[in-house]
Amino acid sequence: LVSSPDSPEFNHLTRALTHSSVIGLDAEWKPIRTHQSTFPTVSLLQIACQLPGADNSSVESPIFLIDLASIPLQSIYQLIRNAFVSPNILKLGFRFKQDLVYLSSTFCAHGCEPGFDRVSLFLSSEEMLIRVTIQLSKLYFIYSILLSNVTSNCKMIC
Repeated sequence: LVSSPDSPEFNHLTRALTHSSVIGLDAEWKPIRTHQSTFPTVSLLQIACQLPGADNSSVESPIFLIDLASIPLQSIYQLIRNAFVSPNILKLGFRFKQDLVYLSSTFCAHGCEPGFDRVSLFLSSEEMLIRVTIQLSKLYFIYSILLSNVTSNCKMIC
């Protein structure tokens, strides 16, 4: 749990984010039951990192829970922003765009400048699921036509 910029966990997070080639992200916030004109405040940011091991043949995979309600957001903003804009880090998430909007709103509300709108090299698992589903339905359609043709040809030959 990272809740202070003066903690060993914060130092480990800094090292992990600056040396990772892949990070997984998920933001959590308190559910809002009524319609509001503002975005919810993100209270917890989960980051999983993939780091090369000490011998470069193994992989280290630390997972961090960042308590955004406790840590001064200015102390972590630049670190997270640098990871988001880095073309050398693949960012993975589910509904990642929504998380980015809520994160940006949370950081801006605490005096940080906007900056999570320029994220490079990210992949949303929700978008991938939709794309795979569409491709599978196209593939199913093609196979059904092929099977129909094969069945018709077999009936004509037999």
